[in-house]
Amino acid sequence: MHRAFILLVTFGLFLVPVSCSQASGPSGHEAPLSTSDIEAWTKIRPHTYSPDPGNPRAPVGFYFYTGPEFGVDTYAEALDFLESHTQEVELVGEPHFQRISSYKMWYGTDAYLVLSETRKGVMVAYLNSTPEAYKDIIITGYNVTRDDFEAWDGALNMLNIRRAGQYYHAVPANVRARLAKAPFKNQAESYNFIMDQVMSNGLGNLTRLQELQYDTLFGDDITSPFIAD
Repeated sequence: MHRAFILLVTFGLFLVPVSCSQASGPSGHEAPLSTSDIEAWTKIRPHTYSPDPGNPRAPVGFYFYTGPEFGVDTYAEALDFLESHTQEVELVGEPHFQRISSYKMWYGTDAYLVLSETRKGVMVAYLNSTPEAYKDIIITGYNVTRDDFEAWDGALNMLNIRRAGQYYHAVPANVRARLAKAPFKNQAESYNFIMDQVMSNGLGNLTRLQELQYDTLFGDDITSPFIAD
């Protein structure tokens, strides 16, 4: 049993997030489970989509790439490019960048999960580069109300978008729902920890995630989410 993962999740659940959503309330739309789902929404700009254009509560999805040909050389610049070119994503405060350590180990290039408050609610974005085009940065994600973000299980829904749905479902639904209310830092670190397990041991850790006894640790006095096994 991976106590580190349980502690990581537990640590995140007992911290209170800060929200500054202005377009509050659920939209009634289901979470996208792939980039194809995002692209199936109505196109409102060259690389921006919505299931209900004109509705301020409706999700806005994006899927495109940028890079040196657009004057973008870093992941921070890629996020600036996203904000300036979509016109539907207005960030509030400092975005939280989480480097996905397993991606670097397996592919030799970087990937980041980025969470940020926005005028609508919350932006979830995955930024990565491929070995074949390592200078280009692929940007995938969406901007949603805080209610939709939590209803879609927060940052963990990106596991579905990134074709790791079996690991998303291996985390119990009640844990996913509670983690969605945790601070961005804890959600992002939980995502990174899960992906480390996925890349290192595949289906063996899928079974382990399913069998963890989360409820027994919800009352623990946690000082660090990274206590070793």
